[in-house]
Amino acid sequence: MARRNPGPDPKAAALAETRCLNPHPEAVRDAAFLGSEFFDARDVVQVKYEMVRRVKAEDAPVTQAAAAFGFSRPSYYQAAARLEESGLAGLVRPQQPARPPEDRPTPQTLLTSPNVNSPRTDPKRCSMQPEVSPQDQRAGR
Repeated sequence: MARRNPGPDPKAAALAETRCLNPHPEAVRDAAFLGSEFFDARDVVQVKYEMVRRVKAEDAPVTQAAAAFGFSRPSYYQAAARLEESGLAGLVRPQQPARPPEDRPTPQTLLTSPNVNSPRTDPKRCSMQPEVSPQDQRAGR
């Protein structure tokens, strides 16, 4: 009998909704997170907190702790500073500002609207004849 897909994971959905979903849970290699019911590598706040705690409370080297938790050294220092300044809330990924629509013209706009700065698109100056440079005019071409 085929297994049914159980559907979306409610915990993953809740973590994503609160911007706490770790984008790379597979990078967490710390023993506490492997095979644990309590520790969840998908929870980026828990992962960062444990990384900082490991360095501060257990005197683990920053490079070793950062690698075990799937982060870089600069990410460790950033997490440690945010935890110190804002507590656990500082470890939540900041909300990305909505990107405004770009003011670039679309390809369709470029093809259908004349470029007012180009003499080739000015109807008074545009002809089917190719432009002749002054040098070509003097040479009689």
